[in-house]
Amino acid sequence: MTKAFSTEAAVRALDRAIQAHGGMGLTNEMGLAEAWQMARIMVVADGTSEILRRIVGSQLLRGNVEL
Repeated sequence: MTKAFSTEAAVRALDRAIQAHGGMGLTNEMGLAEAWQMARIMVVADGTSEILRRIVGSQLLRGNVEL
């Protein structure tokens, strides 16, 4: 649950930062584009958020609350 939440929050925050900085946010000078790419890789690394939600949901439905 933590991985899905934190990686999605990071991507959203970086996307907003890039948007706020405009074209400058996409340059190598700011480092935001590279940070966004790294965060996006983390979203997919251990399974996409949709898969993680499915796993968490199925565990909760089985009664496993020790996630």
